[in-house]
Amino acid sequence: KEKVTGYNKKVTAAINSLTEESSTYVIRAKGRHFEEEAFVMVKEGKYQGFGFIDTQAQVNHLEDYVPFLKQQAATYHTHKILSNYMRKQGAPKVIFFDSAATTD
Repeated sequence: KEKVTGYNKKVTAAINSLTEESSTYVIRAKGRHFEEEAFVMVKEGKYQGFGFIDTQAQVNHLEDYVPFLKQQAATYHTHKILSNYMRKQGAPKVIFFDSAATTD
């Protein structure tokens, strides 16, 4: 008895949620000072860690972030924090990468 538009919105949200959970991306944020940015790396839906990078650094590929990455363990809590961030903040500060093109 649900309207088609409402149902379609729910299905789209579910598909987007599943896609995000297996995505490879970096979230960029303010750093500790004006000459750097902080980042969080997620590879194939799994939290990899965080780091800081100079605002002038050329980063075009996921691998460009690796030398600056402080690897951290993925936990239930990190997953929930990232899921909530993606749901509330979305794409403005997120850089998505093709998972098939990344290397370990």
